Amino acid sequence: MAAPRRQQDRCPSEAGSRQERARRDRPKGPDWFAEPGADRGQPVAVHTGDCYLTDRRRRPIDRADALRLLDSGLPACRVCRPDNDLAFLG
Repeated sequence: MAAPRRQQDRCPSEAGSRQERARRDRPKGPDWFAEPGADRGQPVAVHTGDCYLTDRRRRPIDRADALRLLDSGLPACRVCRPDNDLAFLG
């Protein structure tokens, strides 16, 4: 019986394709986030899912929640402009 191959014995292209497959199959993140305030209470802004201004404190929200928050007067991020992506005219 042959011994199992160790990681370094595997073909480099095999490892590369495995990494590419893992990257491609990774679940997509949320489209919008609510940024919580300093006290982790009420949100203070709405961001798109790929905004670089949000940190780990962000809370994922769906499209309906993002529109509801914007409609209630919560500001949209001035960098990522989620109101444009949501076609929010309020």
